[in-house]
Amino acid sequence: SDSYLRPKTMRVLADAFIQRRMNSQPYLAVHWRYESDWLDMCKDSRPKGARDRNRAICNLVNGLDNDQATRDMFINNIKAKMAAYGLQSVYLASPPNNIELIRLLNNAFPGNFFFMDDIYKFANETFWPGFLSNNYIASFVEQEVCFKSKFYMGAPLSSWTQSVLVDRLARNIEDHESALEVVTAG
Repeated sequence: SDSYLRPKTMRVLADAFIQRRMNSQPYLAVHWRYESDWLDMCKDSRPKGARDRNRAICNLVNGLDNDQATRDMFINNIKAKMAAYGLQSVYLASPPNNIELIRLLNNAFPGNFFFMDDIYKFANETFWPGFLSNNYIASFVEQEVCFKSKFYMGAPLSSWTQSVLVDRLARNIEDHESALEVVTAG
């Protein structure tokens, strides 16, 4: 369906990035929305019901920063999903303050890990410096990159993830799962 399209310039930039930086290879995209803002849901000041409901996510997010077993499970489960789909590269759509997660994935997939900084650099070189200084434009480009992925792992309850899923499902692309379910499997 062509009834849902991001602005053409965003689609052109995403396509060029995928072609020239990711060498047009199929890839896995992950939307990971769990960072310091999300951890606010884990604070003792939140209602007990909210803390209980979010406990597993809070433990996972905190574990990614400081628990090697959690980090290993996270990476091994992503690698298993990639192997199942014959993929070599990972694109991470995540707030830039997820530094530990970015480092973790960069170390686990050297030369095959991409994130927004890579798109910024590419846009500065191919369009003009500062082209992606508007967060809305940058978000559209990232959504397009995630939409084009061979396999998409989204963040449950995120409207951003839902936008990507609507786009994929409108085109009968059904290779997707909850990022939380994939990385905590087993």
